[in-house]
Amino acid sequence: MEEDWVRDAIAEYQKLDDVFRTDFLNGVIFVGSPKVEVTPGASKLLHSLGTRWVELADSNSGSSPLPGLYHVIEKQLYEIWKLYEDSQGAFLIALVPGIDK
Repeated sequence: MEEDWVRDAIAEYQKLDDVFRTDFLNGVIFVGSPKVEVTPGASKLLHSLGTRWVELADSNSGSSPLPGLYHVIEKQLYEIWKLYEDSQGAFLIALVPGIDK
């Protein structure tokens, strides 16, 4: 991943997604070819935005998640639908959508 591509992708999320916040760049997973590398410029940009870890996942290892924001609970990815400011601590307990079995 090159710096310009990362910068453009972040700008696109900021423009199109009302949920996106740079706080979500704490961890970033890139899905693609095993040959994909994060350039030093892209890494520096991400770290300047607060990124603490970057993972590269092989797209051939199964189905890939759609681009977007996710959170992890018990090693499972869950898509984020909407965020609310919670300065009063009203949302201390979160609901996670169930999986129909």
